[in-house]
Amino acid sequence: MENHSKHLDFFLGVSSNTGFVSYFSEITDYKKDWINYIIKGGPGSGKSTMMKKIFDDISQKSNSIERIFCSSDPSSLDGVISDKFKITIADGTPPHTMEPQYPGMFETIINLLDFFDNKKLRNQSEKILETFKENKDYHIRTTKLISSINSLNSDNIEIAKKCTNLAKIRKLAQKISYKYFRKVKKTKLSIEKNRILSAITPQGIVTHINTAKNLAENIYIIKDEIGVCSTLLLKEIRKHALKNNLDIYTCHSPINPIEKIDHIFIPSLNLGFMTEDKYNNLSPITPYRSINFTRFTDIERLKNYKKIITSNRKTISSLVEETIISLKTAKIIHDKMEDFYINAIDFTKVQEKANQISNEILTRTFN
Repeated sequence: MENHSKHLDFFLGVSSNTGFVSYFSEITDYKKDWINYIIKGGPGSGKSTMMKKIFDDISQKSNSIERIFCSSDPSSLDGVISDKFKITIADGTPPHTMEPQYPGMFETIINLLDFFDNKKLRNQSEKILETFKENKDYHIRTTKLISSINSLNSDNIEIAKKCTNLAKIRKLAQKISYKYFRKVKKTKLSIEKNRILSAITPQGIVTHINTAKNLAENIYIIKDEIGVCSTLLLKEIRKHALKNNLDIYTCHSPINPIEKIDHIFIPSLNLGFMTEDKYNNLSPITPYRSINFTRFTDIERLKNYKKIITSNRKTISSLVEETIISLKTAKIIHDKMEDFYINAIDFTKVQEKANQISNEILTRTFN
């Protein structure tokens, strides 16, 4: 069997300061020949098991597959994407609810609800509803904790901005663009894939380091614990890369995925730019080049705010630990939810459905 480590692993949704942020809507492809499978089913209904089975089957025939993992349970799959077979498979249940936009033409629903013994579930409805509510409460708590983390991060960022030389950042981005991007032939429009490489999970902070290594051999590491310089530089690099019609992976921050970029990868150039901070332990990566935030920062001025920044960081560390505990508790409760559904589903039929979908994918032909 092919080495799975060669495939790309990401998250597509995380609990953030604004609630659950998802990029699942971006993985569906409405181009000719693509099929987007959307799985509907409850907790413990075999969605992840089905996707792992399909991944195992198609990975023997392709080395271009993405696995999307669940940030609430990083051992569980939320999606599979294969460019070779032109398919996506995704968990379409909350919190990353997905619905068909062009049913039958591009999307197919895999309905695992048909395999439930509804009577068994209804007989325990009171306990199930109570467990669902308890799980939801802990996820609400997680959102509040991450919101607090983001507020303190934002405080440090606003301070650091006062001490940052934006002109120097733009100059470096232009230099990088001139060195790597100018020779690229502009034969097509660029494609940007939005992903999340790191997440706060019940297992702690998880970063898919092997994905970074598989996307780029030459990686610039930007050392920036506050995150102002790295985000500003990455936004400039992103702008230049897209202007030069390069396909890129843009990886967003697990704390503030809407506003902050953590990494950019340009596979066609074997090039990556990664932020090293509290949420991204990059020690397994040997940097091609290192960029320190001090290069763009008035350090003497920044020292005036040392007490505030240090105090914020200490509180952030404590809040991160509380967030992990909250997610662990939510996971324990979710496992109880799964137990109810595991006892009420026909897994033989789920397995038969998985085999059917695998065969469907592996025998696909294109004009």
